[in-house]
Amino acid sequence: VADRNAHLLQLWGVDIEAKPVRHGSLELAAGGKGGGPDSFFNHMLLQPAFNAVVLADTAHKQVYVLHVGTDASGAPRFDYLSDYAVTQPILSATTTCEAGSDDGDGAFQLYTVQTEGIQQYTLFTDACLPPAAP
Repeated sequence: VADRNAHLLQLWGVDIEAKPVRHGSLELAAGGKGGGPDSFFNHMLLQPAFNAVVLADTAHKQVYVLHVGTDASGAPRFDYLSDYAVTQPILSATTTCEAGSDDGDGAFQLYTVQTEGIQQYTLFTDACLPPAAP
């Protein structure tokens, strides 16, 4: 769930026989002057094949990929954030999934309509996941 600018994201667990439970939230904050909620305008996309939430930030020309993992109790939580700069504001976006290998490696495509064109970005899932523990 996100607010109107998608700067505040919340993870909820829903059980048919119980009330929904909020497992966590993440608030994006901009540095410098005027860094409040209105300084963001994110397009939020879900990439369920890789347990990811993709935010295309129009105001800051950034793409954020939030990975959703689980804690020790099995509750969902945001466990990794990767960010990518783009050259133009993103007006609209969508994702598609590419076939991965059996060990979970893969990539997904991010297609964007930007102020001066249409772009395709390939986001490799190994760059969007938390590093493996040693």
